[in-house]
Order: sequence, then C-alpha cells, then structure tokens
Amino acid sequence: MAADGFFLTPAVLSSLEEAVDMRWFYYLDLIGAFAFAVAGFLKAHQHKYDYFGALVLTALPAVGGGTLRDLLVGGDRHPPFIFNDPTYLYIVFGVVIVGSILSKTVLASGRKKKLLQLLLDPFDTVGLAAFTVIGVKVALVAQLDWFWAPILAAMTCAGGGILSDIVLAKESDVLKGELYEEVAAFGGLVLVGLLWLANIVGHSFLYIVGSIALTLTLVFVLRVVVIRTGLRSPVLGN
Repeated sequence: MAADGFFLTPAVLSSLEEAVDMRWFYYLDLIGAFAFAVAGFLKAHQHKYDYFGALVLTALPAVGGGTLRDLLVGGDRHPPFIFNDPTYLYIVFGVVIVGSILSKTVLASGRKKKLLQLLLDPFDTVGLAAFTVIGVKVALVAQLDWFWAPILAAMTCAGGGILSDIVLAKESDVLKGELYEEVAAFGGLVLVGLLWLANIVGHSFLYIVGSIALTLTLVFVLRVVVIRTGLRSPVLGN
C-alpha cells in the first residue's frame, strides 16, 4: 500500500526500477564501489591496520552506506544488496589483495600514493553520482515520503565513510564543511522533482532515463566544481 502523500504513479515507479537495473548503470555503481573501496584501503594502510582491519575499512566506504540504508528501509532491498550480489564483496576482497601486494612498492612512496588518490577522484565522483540515484530509487520504491529520497541519497554516499571514521576514531570531514553529502542530497532533490514532473508531462521510459542521466551529470559536475574550487559549507561558530 502506498504511503500517505506518495506521489509517483505505478508506471513511473516501474520505469525508474527498470532504468536503474540497466547494465550501464550497474557498471557505474561498481566503479563507484571500487573507488570507495580503494579510498578505504588507503586509510587502512595509512593507519597501519592488519589485514582484517584493512578488510573492514575497505568494505565500509564501499558498501557500508548502502547496507545501512537497506537495513533501515527494507522493502525490495531485503535482504541488503550485498547478500544478493556478491560482486561488491569480490571488489572489496580484490582491492585488499592487490593493495596488500602493492603496499611495499606503490603505496610505500608518498608521491605515488598521492598520485593514486588524485586518479581516484573521477571514479569517486562517478560513485557519488550513481549512489545518489540508487538512494533515491530505494526511497521511492519503498514508497516513503518524498523528503526521504535526498536523505537516503546522502546516507548511501556518505554513510560508509562516516562509519569508517568511527572505526578510526576520527572526526568525519564530510560533517565538518566538506560538500559531499550535500551534493548527493541536492542531486536527490533534483531527481525527485524530475520524476514528479513525469506525472504531469506524461510518462515515458526515455524521460525517466533522461532524468537519471541528467541527475548523474549534475552531481558529477557539482562535485568536480567543489574539488577544483575547494568550496566548503558554512560551519557552526563561524
């Protein structure tokens, strides 16, 4: 049964699910999971964690946010996605294995490690865009009120990183001015608005795919602008 205030027609909702299940979008999602996993492994290497610790810190950014989201929301994501598709854990294990092999060569050089982190930025941004759309899709398929869509988009993108910072006992950068989850939430709002318009302009699968593509592009561009300009959100006390 639809929740009170749920605004998407069954046809629009069905097309959204179909579009997100397309192979090209799935590959974008995997690219993002890979980038987040590498970022997590680099943290483990920097803090000199053992292999199990490296596995945990690699997995949390890659799948932690999405898993937390699925545990809270359930719906069509129960059990959580990592139990239905082992590819994500294969990526995590692969990053840990290859990273461990390279830890005494590439990662031992500060210059090479910094270059690797710079190369990861585009892939991380792709992941941010893809995770944003997935967070919106999960909220809408579960027929939650519209405002949960940007919230789940932000949780999917930043939740795993926040969990890894908790394990590291460090303050999270994304909660202290770094424009990350805000970009995801804004992208989520844009997608919600475009899907709402589908009820007015008429439903078509091409329109839904175009809305997703526009959201992906918007989130990617906004994140690149944030990285290039160093733009930060205001914090309390300033």
